[in-house]
Amino acid sequence: LSGKLNNVFRLFSRSHSSVNLNLMMNAKRLNINEIMAALQVGEKKETVPVDTVAMDSLSHQQYEESIVVDLEDAEPELRTPLIVVPANVDANLKLRGKGVNYAKLDMSRFDADLAMKDRCLQISGLSAESQMGNVGMDAFYSTKSKRNVQAGFDLTLDKIRAAQVIELIPQLDTLMPLLKSFDGLLDCNIAATTKIDTNMNILTNTLD
Repeated sequence: LSGKLNNVFRLFSRSHSSVNLNLMMNAKRLNINEIMAALQVGEKKETVPVDTVAMDSLSHQQYEESIVVDLEDAEPELRTPLIVVPANVDANLKLRGKGVNYAKLDMSRFDADLAMKDRCLQISGLSAESQMGNVGMDAFYSTKSKRNVQAGFDLTLDKIRAAQVIELIPQLDTLMPLLKSFDGLLDCNIAATTKIDTNMNILTNTLD
């Protein structure tokens, strides 16, 4: 990781101040599943009693194993809590990865630019190569309030099997049930905007 972080001290002294972040990340291996699991454990730290004496006696590896949750086996509601974009963070991030794991995707290359401001997140120029095929995407995610959560994406899939498209985007099975009857390699472009509830579920009546 390399970059610049500004206005940290001002944030503690002024309630309406914001942090400015410019960050470049290069990773030979990045497991997003483990990061998401760790964040979820962190969110529950105030409600789950912790035996600090027992935790102190664990080795580093034992500690990791005690908190890492396998997202593929977890209940859906544990996988997708509402993610709120901070209002006081103004950030630009460049991600470059040579090996990225997300859900069941194993990506041999991953590039993306992220911009965060005013409770909104924009992803541009996302490009990835995986065992399922090649993926390209531009997207936005807005959390102005819990009652106004919106998202949109323009997704391009290159040489990917129909069954794997459904595996990647399960909601398509409901929206396009005929898709699973197709076989072979597909090239497809999917663009959509929608509102989202607090469990990160798509509100189908708002889907365009």
